[in-house]
Amino acid sequence: MHQDTNGRRRRRKHSPAYKAELVQQCLSSGASLAAIALDHGLNANLLRRWVIEHERLGLHTLDDAPTDPVPVPAPAGALPEFIALGPPTSTSLLMPASAHRHERAPTADATVRVELSATRMNITLHWPSSNSQALAHVLRELMA
Repeated sequence: MHQDTNGRRRRRKHSPAYKAELVQQCLSSGASLAAIALDHGLNANLLRRWVIEHERLGLHTLDDAPTDPVPVPAPAGALPEFIALGPPTSTSLLMPASAHRHERAPTADATVRVELSATRMNITLHWPSSNSQALAHVLRELMA
């Protein structure tokens, strides 16, 4: 267990080769994952995550485990941890994302139904779709 001058734990960093070795032990030996983690001073949940990453993403293999830590690129098709979004447009506030894909002109008799629930109160609004700007204004006032 690593400790800094304040007596608090520091996050440990394990090399890819070390991770690969432990994952291989979990997959090949008859010992339980918890026993292997305990023998190496690790939390079993951390070792389990490494095994899952190996099984699902192909990480932590002995073949490609470098001796020095190197950042691992995200697999193809994986989403980044953070996606920057622009400011919302007025249309995106009024319609769910699924509606944008199949936009069509509203018919004259189309209505928007909005249900609001709060403690001891339910409100249902039926609003003509031709006047969506007024509906947006009413909803902003109710939510303020």
